[in-house]
Amino acid sequence: MNFSETLRGLLRRWYITFPGIILAVAVALGAWVAIPPSYERTATQLLLPGSGNIPADSNPLLYLGGLSFAADVLVRAVGSESTLNAIKKDHPKAQVVVTRDNTSGGPFIIVTVDAPTDAEAGVVVADFIDRTSSQLETLQVDQNIPLKYRITVVPVSKDDKGILQQRNRIVATVGGGVVILALSLLLAGLVDGLSRRRRLGPADDPDGATDTPTPADVAGGRSGATASERQPAGRLARNIQRKRGGSMADHAGEEPAAAHRSP
Repeated sequence: MNFSETLRGLLRRWYITFPGIILAVAVALGAWVAIPPSYERTATQLLLPGSGNIPADSNPLLYLGGLSFAADVLVRAVGSESTLNAIKKDHPKAQVVVTRDNTSGGPFIIVTVDAPTDAEAGVVVADFIDRTSSQLETLQVDQNIPLKYRITVVPVSKDDKGILQQRNRIVATVGGGVVILALSLLLAGLVDGLSRRRRLGPADDPDGATDTPTPADVAGGRSGATASERQPAGRLARNIQRKRGGSMADHAGEEPAAAHRSP
């Protein structure tokens, strides 16, 4: 079956095809409306050594070695379930991810917030920056670390405007519409194929069904051929039989004549 025949079959089953297309469009629009877009904001913070850990009047950025372990500890503390649950009480639909930047090798902490609105994403990012600083201070106070040896955290960058995220929305819209459309076309093709088979019947099946071979077909060696192919073979077998019968009759008539001439 080529493309044109398939298209004609779908048009014949318009009562399945057209409602399926309408339903697919409705599902796609419903998914687009039901799933709102989100906005993503990112902030980066850096750990700095305390003044007592570096020479006097020196640049603290030159002494970042060894702070990566402290950054890992702080990421675990800030990204804990209790901290995230506290954020979700005020912002239940916001998603927060806290990680350390492993690509740079420095003590960088990255906070990524995904929220339904850009304003909410900005509020959550600012809240997490404050929580990171307070959590670091709490950890060092609990360990009785002197003030001049305490590590500090400073913001390096923060997005002033969120980035619109539409991936989940697009995937749900396209996926829902395509699935409904594919099922509708498959159902229409299946119904059309079954209807054609019932209408044609086994004798007119275009796939080439075979009939039960006749004795003439067996004599002609055509037991597995179709009806149109068996007819010439059957006629040929009957002609051969008639010729054999005639030759046998001639031979039977010649025998008495030979017997009469023998004396």
